[in-house]
Amino acid sequence: MMKVRILGFSGGFPTAMRPTSGYLLTYGDRNVLIDCGSGVLSELSKVMSPEKIDAIILTHWHQDHISDLGVFGYLLQMMKSDGFEIKKIPIYCPSEPHNIRARFETDPHFIFQTYDADSVLDWEGSRFSFYKTIHPIECYAVRVDYLNARFVYTSDTAYDPMLAEFVRDSNLLIVDAGALESRRKDKMIHTTPTEWREIYLKSGSKRVVLSHLIPYYDLSDTVAEASALGIWHFELPKIGVEYSVYGGQET
Repeated sequence: MMKVRILGFSGGFPTAMRPTSGYLLTYGDRNVLIDCGSGVLSELSKVMSPEKIDAIILTHWHQDHISDLGVFGYLLQMMKSDGFEIKKIPIYCPSEPHNIRARFETDPHFIFQTYDADSVLDWEGSRFSFYKTIHPIECYAVRVDYLNARFVYTSDTAYDPMLAEFVRDSNLLIVDAGALESRRKDKMIHTTPTEWREIYLKSGSKRVVLSHLIPYYDLSDTVAEASALGIWHFELPKIGVEYSVYGGQET
């Protein structure tokens, strides 16, 4: 069984009660932080000491997915200087943009390793796979297979019908639904609920969480668009909600 806890889901910038992107994945004795946006460290601290994170996966280098990384490093520095035994935390990340990545690589408390769409990470019976999404900078969806369960987090992406294969048979699918059909533009960098329902129907995914929601869009508009499409298993995220992900089901 895997557990996925929502630490933040706001798209672009945080609000008073909604941090930007961050998810805590736990299975076996491993704690993996996926993205580390603004306010995520505070939410993480409610459930565990941040230094106990075993690995961090960054899906891309936009600020709403990495902005707490600097204070995370400072936390580790402070604890180490006060005599705590602190291990270095591996960070798996895209290689570009290099100028942003280079700002963090000097932090001695992290070990950076880049990945791409061909990379596979095998940890204690789990397998992490990656898919390059359609986004202004290098960005990847993350798929985690553990025992008979599958969890996918798409991170940021414009509509891409090829994602249906990557997310196929997901027990839990957290997606970028930061766009709305009512606000459609010529060039879209996020995906609408309507587009996700199309992918959902093709993929056989069990449950979809519509995430990366833009703060100045009304949540009711997202719900209205998704609900008008007929019956499908979608929901909006809530900070602090933890999903138990089993093969064949999720709670």
